[in-house]
Amino acid sequence: MKTTLLPAGQFVRVLYYFSQRKAVFLKQFLVGFLVFGFVLSGSAQHTPTPDWSLFQKNTGINFHAKLSDCPRNAGYDRSNVLIKIENTTDLPILVEYHVDLFLAGKCSTCGDGENENTFHFSVGPNQVLVGDCDMKIPGLSLFADWLEPKVERVGFSGFDLSQLQVHPDTQEVLNSRNPFKNMERAQLILTIQSLRKEITAFEKTSGSSSNGWYRVTQDKLILALETLIKKDASALSQEASSDLFVIPVSELNNLTPSSVTHIEQHPERFLIKRTTK
Repeated sequence: MKTTLLPAGQFVRVLYYFSQRKAVFLKQFLVGFLVFGFVLSGSAQHTPTPDWSLFQKNTGINFHAKLSDCPRNAGYDRSNVLIKIENTTDLPILVEYHVDLFLAGKCSTCGDGENENTFHFSVGPNQVLVGDCDMKIPGLSLFADWLEPKVERVGFSGFDLSQLQVHPDTQEVLNSRNPFKNMERAQLILTIQSLRKEITAFEKTSGSSSNGWYRVTQDKLILALETLIKKDASALSQEASSDLFVIPVSELNNLTPSSVTHIEQHPERFLIKRTTK
């Protein structure tokens, strides 16, 4: 086996974590995820009116739309579909969808580039996001048709929010529900070592990364690592430990950029390792 130091300045995925059932607040969080995490697909056209109307809802997350005249928007009078997303829960959520626009009964944006008409939003607890004619929030104000007398109409006939996904914003939730934040460094290290052993034992017997328990345990490990690194960053005035804390590159690739930067800048405290045969 060979251990080598590696650069680790690559952008990594945002910390994602949902928890086990044992702690009370973790039960509540998991229930919340199961209740209003959902994905919808299809091409059901919605034809908005000049008044706000509810066209999609799911356990406290409401989607409204209306057709609005927008004078001199982008230099021309036009009509826009305005979207309103209402989060009536006490948890932050993430929303993602693809806009399907139907002109003369045919979808003009279906099958376009994967990200061209796909939009993402973070909606805080009890927050409402509303589109307007100024199109300040892309994806909440959709072009429908021209209103200029001398400009040919495009024949807007409806819209759909396809591939609609709504999930809890776990990053925000964890800021206030981190079960490791009050642990001392020594206890955190023991917890990390225990989680690593559980993961290694599971990988030897199963190896299925899609297993729910495996994903939960992996996310708990990353959260514990993130907490340890933050504590280390706030305690640099203390004398460095005589033992380097070892972080495998497989774990490093799941840390946030700020944590990776801290690790790279303090080789006297952390060792990044890659194991090769």
